[in-house]
Amino acid sequence: MSLISKFSDLFVYPDVSLLDSLVAIEKNSLQTAFVVDKDDRLLGVVTDGDIRRGLLKGISLDSTVNTVMNTTPKIAKEGELRNVLLRRMKQYGIHFLPRIDSDNKVTDIVFFSDIAMPTIRKNKVVIMAGGRGTRLGALTQNCPKPMLKMGGKPMLETLIELLVSYGFNDFVISVNYLKEKIMDYFDDGSRLGVQISYLLEDEPLGTAGALGSLGLMNDEPFVVINGDIYTGSIVMSFSFLISFVYIKYLSEILLEYFIVNISKDL
Repeated sequence: MSLISKFSDLFVYPDVSLLDSLVAIEKNSLQTAFVVDKDDRLLGVVTDGDIRRGLLKGISLDSTVNTVMNTTPKIAKEGELRNVLLRRMKQYGIHFLPRIDSDNKVTDIVFFSDIAMPTIRKNKVVIMAGGRGTRLGALTQNCPKPMLKMGGKPMLETLIELLVSYGFNDFVISVNYLKEKIMDYFDDGSRLGVQISYLLEDEPLGTAGALGSLGLMNDEPFVVINGDIYTGSIVMSFSFLISFVYIKYLSEILLEYFIVNISKDL
C-alpha cells in the first residue's frame, strides 16, 4: 500500500475550503490535515484549532485552508535519529511528525508511541574493543581506547547506550589490551540492563579472526562494530551506522578484507 493511499485522508490541497478541511480532519484519528501541492510537497499543516482561531478572526468557512494553515510545522527529516525526533516531540508536546524527504514530500508519519519504546532485537552485537590504540600515545598507556571518556563517560558506554536505544540488548565484547579495565567496568551488563559476554583474545585476532571464533554463522544476523566510535553528538544516521557493519553470513574463508552484503532490514 502506498503512502498516499494509506494516509489519503490526511492530505488536502491549499485551495480546499475550511469547511471541507474540517470534514477531512474529523475523519482521521490525528485531528490534523497536511496541506500539500499537486506533487505531494508539504506546504503546511492545519488543525481544528487553527480553523477555530481563523473563524474567531472573521474568516469564513468558505475561505481556503491556506489562509489559516501553519506554514512552518514541526517535521522529521529523512535520516534524523530516533533520539532527535523524540526530543523534538517532547519539547513541543506533539505525538507525531510528518517525515519529509529532500523534495519536501511527505514519505511517512513518525509516531511518538512507535519510537518511544523500541522493539527488542534478538540480534547479537559484537563490539571490537581489543586494539591498543597506539596512535593516541600516552592516553592509552593505561586505558584501552574504547574506555577513554568523552562527555563524562567511556566511549564504549555511550555506544552501548545508543545501541540499547535501538532495541539491542545482547552484546559480545572482544577484548585483549587491558581487558580487565573493560570487564571490571561493564561486568555482565546488568548495570545497563543488558547481557554482556566477552571474547578473550590471548593475542590480537583482528575483526575476521574474532568473528570466526564466535561460531555465530548459524545464528540470527548480527551486528559488528568498533568499540571506539563516538556518537555522543548524534551527527550520523544510525541506520547508516549499522548498515555497513551488518553481516548476515560470514564466509568460511576469513580474509583481512571482505565484502559485506548490506541489508536495510535489521
